[in-house]
Amino acid sequence: MATLVLALADCLEVLERNPTGLEACIGKYPGYQEELGALLRVAAALKRVPAEAVPRDDFLDDLRSRLMKESPAKMTREEVRSNKTED
Repeated sequence: MATLVLALADCLEVLERNPTGLEACIGKYPGYQEELGALLRVAAALKRVPAEAVPRDDFLDDLRSRLMKESPAKMTREEVRSNKTED
């Protein structure tokens, strides 16, 4: 009988090759279906999250406006994005 770790590793490989094969893979491990299903749903959700979140330009413009009201330094969008200010 496979352990949960081995079943998870197997299904993660299946998920990489064929995202639609998830339910079939879970079905191969009846003793772990509940735990395996929950772990794989989290893994699938994490794959959909961008590796690096980039703020939208309108957010940066609003942030720059707010900061300029609070600070005498004038910052460009790129400076706000890179967290740099002019001296």
